[in-house]
Amino acid sequence: MEAQRELDELTLQLALGKAEAKEKFEEIKKQFNTRLSHLRKTLTTQKTGDLTKEITTRLDELEKVLNAGKVEDKEMFIAQKKLILKSLYAFENEVKKRLPENLDTQHFAHEIENFKLKLEILRLKFALKRFAIQDDVKTNMDEARRKVSGWIDKAREKVIAGEKKIIEIRKGVKKTYNKAEKSFS
Repeated sequence: MEAQRELDELTLQLALGKAEAKEKFEEIKKQFNTRLSHLRKTLTTQKTGDLTKEITTRLDELEKVLNAGKVEDKEMFIAQKKLILKSLYAFENEVKKRLPENLDTQHFAHEIENFKLKLEILRLKFALKRFAIQDDVKTNMDEARRKVSGWIDKAREKVIAGEKKIIEIRKGVKKTYNKAEKSFS
């Protein structure tokens, strides 16, 4: 229920625009890193002889990847997500292999699934943001085309009006010239 509430809250915050995807990504990484630390402490206090060097190494790698740095755009998010998932799968497989009966690690498997779902929600948000931006650009370009077309039509009307005036002026000059020519003859 708690996991579902967290996922719903994340989705709602992103949908309402109350949070930027990149900021939520950093927050989610921090929360998951905290949960990893709690798992490490729990396993250490249980004095699990099975807390092998491999699990510790995978846990260290995962924590290092989670602390890799902030993302600024979709490409950085995708690259960092890929590294996190690779490290996460390695850690998850090692734990399943070394500690299959441990209740704390079984519970943590739900945390991992929750984290993966949050990453997927963020990936969708980054993708939707791109579509929204593209839609905004398309709308603005269409509006700009209409304005430019309007300006061209106005300019064309002024050119046509100017040509008519030039024709009238020519007729007037020609008429005046013809009168002057008749007067001198």
